[in-house]
Amino acid sequence: MFNKLYYAWRVVATTVSMVLFGFGGLCVTAFAFPAIALATRDRDERHRRAQHLIHWLFRVYILMLEALFLIKVSTKDKHKLNSCKGCLIIANHPSLLDVVVLMSLMPRAQCLVKSALWDNYFLGGAVRSAGYIRNDVSSEQLFEECCRQLKAGENIILFPEGTRSEPGTAIKFKRGAANIALASGANIQLVSISVTPPTLTKGQPWYRVAKSRVKIDIESGERLDISPYLLHDTRSISARNLTRRLEQPYVR
Repeated sequence: MFNKLYYAWRVVATTVSMVLFGFGGLCVTAFAFPAIALATRDRDERHRRAQHLIHWLFRVYILMLEALFLIKVSTKDKHKLNSCKGCLIIANHPSLLDVVVLMSLMPRAQCLVKSALWDNYFLGGAVRSAGYIRNDVSSEQLFEECCRQLKAGENIILFPEGTRSEPGTAIKFKRGAANIALASGANIQLVSISVTPPTLTKGQPWYRVAKSRVKIDIESGERLDISPYLLHDTRSISARNLTRRLEQPYVR
């Protein structure tokens, strides 16, 4: 009986949290971000203020999910994330909550977003106000904007798999992250994310609620110096070697 009641509570709490996420996105798009735009003329400063606001909103949201006993987030070596400046933050991508948790831990962070999210009715305003980078532009434009942001001291969160991991399949990174690192000369902070039991995975609808509290472990790993990879004459060889190196900590 207790297990059934607890599961019913999780279903109700999950539904409420999803509604609040969407409603909150509409509210900040309608009120908070226009206020930031009116008060801040400089584009980059406007983006930084919007990113900082998103950080605090996501932090409150994660605290709410923990208070509802839906998730429990634990971090290891969080100071490594706090000390990042002009770094690529590379992580595996087991859950839809990954980017929310990472941004809740970092006051300022850029990320690549799909065009569908850019135009999303609920979250599009937040994405545009924060100046997040669209992933549907040309490779040249993408690398140029990433390099500009990294050299300005911004951190960029990337999931080199390109999409959420499929449970039970081997992790395979694409070369985009390596190419951005090589083009910008930015060092890479590795982050490992573990979600138990698996939830909000690829193809899993949000309403398929886990039967127990979801534990999310965030471990900040090695800060990778890419200077040795800049010595190769051929960018494609360097990108291939660097991609293989990035995959190593995530191979089980």
